[in-house]
Amino acid sequence: MQAIWKFPLDPVLKQEIGVPKDSRILCVQNQNEVPVIWVLVPDVGASVLPTTIFVYVTGKQYEKIEGEYLGTVQLLKGGLVVVHVFVG
Repeated sequence: MQAIWKFPLDPVLKQEIGVPKDSRILCVQNQNEVPVIWVLVPDVGASVLPTTIFVYVTGKQYEKIEGEYLGTVQLLKGGLVVVHVFVG
């Protein structure tokens, strides 16, 4: 069976999500002021693999920006915050 799953992201630099094997990340967007990743899961029974997600905030300095760029999300809660999401 196939499905589309969503993974809300925590406001931390580095985190892991469990994504089934052979899944494809579709996009990252703001949902209710939370960055969310949507993933196309071709086989919901497949083994789940840990996937590292990085969330970088505009204007902060980092030793190294890691991963492959997924997208940029604008959050308005408490003022405009722009985050850039990468998978590594």
